[in-house]
Amino acid sequence: MFDAFFQLILDMIAGVIDMIISFAYVPFEMLSDFINTIFS
Repeated sequence: MFDAFFQLILDMIAGVIDMIISFAYVPFEMLSDFINTIFS
């Protein structure tokens, strides 16, 4: 019972981390393109 609950919490944390990474990746990609355009 406790193991399943702990696994569920770990899955939720991993899902939140994935969302944060994918949301943070898009502005980072745009920012790097912007920097490349300026300095090229």
